[in-house]
Amino acid sequence: MSTGINKLIALLMLWSAAAFAQVCPAGYGWYQTYTVKASQITGTLTNFPVLVVNNSNWATVANGGKVQNSNGYDIVWTAGTTTVLSFELVGHGGSSTTYDATTGNAEFWINVSSAAVGSVIYSCFGNSSINTYQGSDSGTWNSNYLFVHHYANGSTASYADSTSHALNGVNTSTTATTGEIDGGIALSGSSQYVTVTGSSNQLTTANFTLEGWFYQTGTHAFQALIMEPRSTGASSDFAAKMDTSSGTTNKVRCYFYKGNSASLVGPVTDPNTITGSTWIHYACKWDGTNLVLYRNGANVANTTSSGNANTDGATRPFCIGMDDYPAGTPEDFWQGRIDEVHMLNVGEPDAWFAAEFNNGSSQSGFWTIGTLTANAVAARKIIGD
Repeated sequence: MSTGINKLIALLMLWSAAAFAQVCPAGYGWYQTYTVKASQITGTLTNFPVLVVNNSNWATVANGGKVQNSNGYDIVWTAGTTTVLSFELVGHGGSSTTYDATTGNAEFWINVSSAAVGSVIYSCFGNSSINTYQGSDSGTWNSNYLFVHHYANGSTASYADSTSHALNGVNTSTTATTGEIDGGIALSGSSQYVTVTGSSNQLTTANFTLEGWFYQTGTHAFQALIMEPRSTGASSDFAAKMDTSSGTTNKVRCYFYKGNSASLVGPVTDPNTITGSTWIHYACKWDGTNLVLYRNGANVANTTSSGNANTDGATRPFCIGMDDYPAGTPEDFWQGRIDEVHMLNVGEPDAWFAAEFNNGSSQSGFWTIGTLTANAVAARKIIGD
C-alpha cells in the first residue's frame, strides 16, 4: 500500500512541476492553434511564409474580442514556445493597415522554419502591456525574396515592399480594390500600372520566380502581367516576362532571354485560357534547368534549357500590369485586378507553389483552427493520462 501511495505522490509531484509548458510569452492571456491540414503541403518547405487571416477573437476587448491594443500589436505568433516567430501584420499601424479592431479581420504572414502537414503555430494575444509592433516584416520573407507587394486593405492601397530591399512600387493611377487576399489594385487596361525601380531588383543570379494573383475583366491584344526589363539597347526589351498570348487566345505564357543575348527560352504557355472575373495564381520560375509556368499551384507548362537569366544589371523599372517597350513607352496594359506580387532570385520547387495556392485560396481548407484557450493554463501534457 505504502509503495503505491509513494508512487502516486511522486507522480503528482512530477505532474505539478512539468505538466504544463508555456506556448506563449508571458503576459499574453489567450491563444489558438493553427495546424496545417493533410494534403496541403507536400514534403517539408524551409522558411515558408504562411498566411493567416481574420479571427473574431482578434477584435479588441471593447468589441467582444480578446485583443488589448487598438492596432492589433498584442497579437504574436510562436511555434509552441515563448519565442516569437518572425511575422508581418500587413500595413500595421497606418491607413493601409489590414487590422480591424471591430471585427478582428487582419492579414498575417508568419515565417515557419519547417512547414509540413501537421505543423502547428500558435496565435497568442491579449497583452495589455504591449503598445508597439512586435513583428518583423523583413524577417518574415527570407533572403530569396527580392520584393513582396501586398497592396494592403482594399480601401487604401499600399505599394510598400515588405522585404529588407525596400523596393517599393511606384503607382501610376491604379486604385485600391478587393483582392484575393484582403486588398488588391484595380487596373483599367489603359495607362494604369506599377513600376519598381532599383538595381537590386534585377536578375543578378541564374534563377528567378515571378508570381502574383490576377483577375481579368476584359481582353485586348496582349496584356502584360509582370515584366523584368533589360538595359536600354539590349537585344530584346525584356529579361523575363509573363503576358497573355493575344486578345483572341488569351492564354498566359512565360519566357526569358539568356544573359544579354537573343537566345530565348520558352515561351511556356498555359493550355487553358484565362477564366474571366476569377482570381488565378500564376507563377513562373527558372531554376537553371527548368522553365515552369504554374496556374493555381499546378505545373501546366514547362521546358528545359541551360544557362543564366539576364544579368546585364539593367536599371529600367520592373513593370507590373504593363510592358515597357520601347523603353519609356508603356503598353500592353492589364485589365482587371492584381494582388500579392512577389519576385524571388530562386526557382522554388513545385511543392512551394502548390502550398502557396492552397494557403492563399482557402484558409478553412489549409488550417485546422484550435479553440480559444486561456494562456494561464496553456499546456502540453508531459505525462500520459
